[in-house]
Amino acid sequence: MRRGMTLAYAHEKRKRILQELRSDAHYRATDTIYYGEHDPFDVPLADCGTCGGKPTVRKVSAKPIRWRAVCGGCGNQHKAVSKWPWLAALNWNGINLASQDYHAFPMFGLSTLDPDAAREVVASIRRDLELRKALAGIETTIARKTGEISPPGRTYQQRLEAYLQWAMLALRLVKAEKMDQREEPHSKTKDRAQELIHTTCG
Repeated sequence: MRRGMTLAYAHEKRKRILQELRSDAHYRATDTIYYGEHDPFDVPLADCGTCGGKPTVRKVSAKPIRWRAVCGGCGNQHKAVSKWPWLAALNWNGINLASQDYHAFPMFGLSTLDPDAAREVVASIRRDLELRKALAGIETTIARKTGEISPPGRTYQQRLEAYLQWAMLALRLVKAEKMDQREEPHSKTKDRAQELIHTTCG
């Protein structure tokens, strides 16, 4: 809860979030709340986009504990350090998209979807996760200050954050695929023009 936020405001915000989560509109808009069997804390690291090398996640500080993924070949790394190793891995993957394909994503059921359909699915999942994360934060604060409700477990909240970060990565990959599709016709047209020029000159 933000500094200066009253309990009355927190209760009202909790009420609004619950209303949205339970609404027919949200139910229709949310493609699924089943994300697959893949553990969201298990994050395969993408190859380095700079040199193709293999990265590792390293502990970069002990107090507080922080993590960062670093390429073993060229030293490429994500600028920000992360609270958890799985988050360091997802941050790395978010800046090294070239070796990844959203069709091979281990969750959200994207393997057969075109970019537009995939974006619609993941965007709906992202919105649902954002609401549930906000609700968990509000309920944690209310529970600590009043004891009126049971606080959400830390593991549950961390899983929400992990799934949300996976969704953010999926949206980046879908966007990259969409951009590639837009550029491909221009590339083919350019190649064809070059062929015609060589044929004419020959």
